[in-house]
Amino acid sequence: MSISDALQRFTFDGTDVRGELLGLEASIHKALERQPYPQLVKVKLAELMAGASLLSSMVKLKGRLSLQVQSDGPMKMLMAEVTNNTDLRAYASKDPGTSWENVQAERWPHDARLVITLEPDQGQRYQGIVSMHQGSLEQAIETYFQQSEQLPTRIWMARSETKLSALVLQQLPKSEQHDPDAWDRLVILADTLREDELLHLSNERILHRLFHEESVRLYDPLSLRFHCSCSKPRIGLALIQLGKSELDDIIQEQGKVSIDCQFCGQHYAFDQGDIDTLFTSH
Repeated sequence: MSISDALQRFTFDGTDVRGELLGLEASIHKALERQPYPQLVKVKLAELMAGASLLSSMVKLKGRLSLQVQSDGPMKMLMAEVTNNTDLRAYASKDPGTSWENVQAERWPHDARLVITLEPDQGQRYQGIVSMHQGSLEQAIETYFQQSEQLPTRIWMARSETKLSALVLQQLPKSEQHDPDAWDRLVILADTLREDELLHLSNERILHRLFHEESVRLYDPLSLRFHCSCSKPRIGLALIQLGKSELDDIIQEQGKVSIDCQFCGQHYAFDQGDIDTLFTSH
């Protein structure tokens, strides 16, 4: 089996081409197990989790990176984010008048836009927008790298109901190692990989299967996991923005203020004592 919930980088000696192999399984289950989404939506969120992981590694970001697919249709937004290159979470939102069962998610909506947001620990926030009119997340990310970084990039994804695997190749700027035929040669070889092989073969076997005539250098894997940063104190800070009088009215009517984390589904409840403490301590 391929390495689950990890990214593994590889390079080709004597070329300016690098690659990544990605496997996600347990983190997908943990991120989505409490959510009411139909299976097709969960597959799309898994794709976004994979895309966020790949982008975070390829742009070498220390901080937070998020991918949002926005649409004017019933499926309003799907979002995945990764922090510190390792911690993943995701959620989806729909039109309030539409049930999840009526959301069609076999393909991305024709009007969908991919919004890529990079928030480094140090430095300025960056946001890029790419149309998804071609119909796949892979092509949208490839377009992003071509437009923003001028780096030819190819992505292959394989999906099942429980797992997602991906292979990436990227042409780096020319150096003294430049092999003018390497990019075309390696992409042609990668195009022969079948989805079942990408899902089930080990990373070593995939690289041998595709590139046994090349000199490939495989690096240590980077583990990935589902992790949600929500907590009662963080939710409380957000509630303060509503104002004490509004929160008091909610408690008067409902007995408590109830909040569910949109990412993990964790339920938080605030009674009158909690609200009073919030406003006396801030």
